[in-house]
Amino acid sequence: MRLGAWGAAAVGVLGCSVAAEESPERGSVSDREPVERVTSNRSVFNEDLGRYQGVGIGSSRRRARKVFGRMRAGATEPLSPLGRLPLEVGFPSSPRDPKGARGGYQAWRFDGTALGAFDGRAYLLTVTRSGTRTLKGVGVGSTLSAVRRRYPRMGCERANRGGDYAELPFCTGSVGQGRYLWFGRDPVRSITVSTAPLR
Repeated sequence: MRLGAWGAAAVGVLGCSVAAEESPERGSVSDREPVERVTSNRSVFNEDLGRYQGVGIGSSRRRARKVFGRMRAGATEPLSPLGRLPLEVGFPSSPRDPKGARGGYQAWRFDGTALGAFDGRAYLLTVTRSGTRTLKGVGVGSTLSAVRRRYPRMGCERANRGGDYAELPFCTGSVGQGRYLWFGRDPVRSITVSTAPLR
């Protein structure tokens, strides 16, 4: 299990992270990874591929930085976009690590997006950008009731009930082999896809 997303947030808030901000890479360096054609609607979150604007599951750090720009990266960075806390955006409180993960974990944080990676390849993608929609037409700004109608097999409940943190309403479930989807908060503030279960 990844370092508690909310615990990691506390590290970032206290300023204990030593990760440095990085500016976008210049030039046209090839990433040597297959990139699907990006739809003209840049707000589409493709849960089948686990990608947003051509970046996501399987992407390298170089590719992510080239598309999303300014970033912070590090093993103790919270898994949430720059300037946002995991609990604030409704990120999963205890996402699982992918099978076979042995080390080299990092969070890559950008404006409106974040990725979790092992050994230089992303296995998890979170997007909080307003208007972002999945292939079924729900996403950031939608109600969880709308999510349930479009994804009737998803389970919807509240995390941290009676705990120290504020309750977190969410919907999550499998959307295909090796793809797990999460909608956090109501109305939705974040969409997350991963190769491993998100709770």
